[in-house]
Amino acid sequence: MKLTNKIRDILGRNDAKRLAEGIANTYTENKVSGEEHPIDSTVEKIMDIIKENNNPETIREVLRRILEKEEIPNRVFEKTAREISKDKEIPNDFITEVVEESKTNVPDSVIATIVDESDMNTEQRLQLMKNVEDKKILEQRMKNELIILYKNCKEKRDNEVVERIEEIKSFLDGETNEEIDVLVQKVIAKKMAENYYSDIKKGTKIYTLSKIIPVEEMIEIDLPSKVEEEYRKKEEIEGKKEGRFNKDDLTAMILREMARNIVKKYEETRTFIIPQSDNMRNLDKKQEQDFINAIEVFFGQELSQQEVTNIEGQIRGTRGNLEELLKQIRKIPEERKRESIDMLAKLVQDSETIKTLGMLADRNLLKTLNEMPIEKRERTIESIDKVLENRKYHVADKTPRIKQKQNINYRKETSEGR
Repeated sequence: MKLTNKIRDILGRNDAKRLAEGIANTYTENKVSGEEHPIDSTVEKIMDIIKENNNPETIREVLRRILEKEEIPNRVFEKTAREISKDKEIPNDFITEVVEESKTNVPDSVIATIVDESDMNTEQRLQLMKNVEDKKILEQRMKNELIILYKNCKEKRDNEVVERIEEIKSFLDGETNEEIDVLVQKVIAKKMAENYYSDIKKGTKIYTLSKIIPVEEMIEIDLPSKVEEEYRKKEEIEGKKEGRFNKDDLTAMILREMARNIVKKYEETRTFIIPQSDNMRNLDKKQEQDFINAIEVFFGQELSQQEVTNIEGQIRGTRGNLEELLKQIRKIPEERKRESIDMLAKLVQDSETIKTLGMLADRNLLKTLNEMPIEKRERTIESIDKVLENRKYHVADKTPRIKQKQNINYRKETSEGR
């Protein structure tokens, strides 16, 4: 008699507890008898029971008990999950529900193995990964998910790509690493390249994808070059489409979106804050001028010469910006933060001091002083102080009083000399 029929007849077809016990006994007997593959034969029997049982609740309960039974190794459940995922007639939801409802703490490694080996869709894989706590396992799985998304992004809309990346990042509580950041960049670059290559879209949009990589960062990491690389790969495989993609046009599009954001922030800060990076400093004159023109367009009125000069200075990195200042203030240790903020407040109120510091900075004197050891720096400043004091008194003592008569004679002599 077939083993499944024997178990069913003796223990009852819908008695999940007895079915699970029968499976456990079968595995133990096969192992003790020296069967070559006791795990595989046990998985085969479980699959027979699942296929012959029409009660979903019984199936879930049997799987849960198999997962929780100490006599049955985890590998049995892992392989059973794999077989279920391959069978189109058995819902994969059985696996995710059993793991979530299990009374035992399913090891993270078991869940990771099921995800790696099973033919589940993305939603089911991510649902399972919600039960994993190990950060290293999560990071590796999220990298794998990004690689899968990279391969499949052609079939997805921009917003679907964004939602999937956001979901993947949520598993790591926003704590990404360099590898994950690079993979995210590759996904966005590939999606843009697919958009350009598409005969329907023939180009890409920026706004939706900038929710993942802000336009400022797109420039900082030179995303247009990454898109160009992905587009060339696409052409090598599927054929060239001349004139479809132009890196400079994409850069201009990103800069225009950045200009829009800068004007929006101006409404809050009353100042133009230009993101700074090496790639911003390397803009050519046309790109720089087009960028400033875009700011003016979104601003809705002509920029003053002072505003243009300030923007140019920030682009070229010769002037700081408010965002960078705030970023540096946040980095100041708590024990020094109050003192530093008080000093900054005094500087802001004293325009002449700011001018003087600007002069020192322009001549690299501040940098030279800062590079000195603190003791030598103090001695140098003391020497400067003494020189200035001496000069002040020297000038006061030597300054002659010019009488009216002397002034007349001087003019006369000058006149005669001519």
